[in-house]
Order: sequence, then C-alpha cells, then structure tokens
Amino acid sequence: MKIYGIYDITNKEQCVRIGTLEELIKFFDIPSTVKSAKRALQGNNSKYKLVYLFEEV
Repeated sequence: MKIYGIYDITNKEQCVRIGTLEELIKFFDIPSTVKSAKRALQGNNSKYKLVYLFEEV
C-alpha cells in the first residue's frame, strides 16, 4: 500500500497529514475517486502538495 504526505504550501510546507490515499480522501472529505482526489489536492489553485513517500509491505 502506498503512503502519501500532504504538505501545506502556504504554511512553509508544513506536513498536514500522512496516510494512504483513501485515508486522505476521508480526511479532506473529497469525492471518492482517486483521480478527482489527486486533482483536488494538486490542482493549480490548491494550497496543498501531495507527495508519494513510500510503499508499505
């Protein structure tokens, strides 16, 4: 399972949350498709940066 980190670009890239994509979708209350979640978290007007961290075995 892939682990991601969400960083707040407007707040000196402070880490907001770490978890799987599904956990981040629930945390931010985003529509449940992976494509829309990535678009919402990484869009041009987004204040967050989605970063792949590692693969958990």
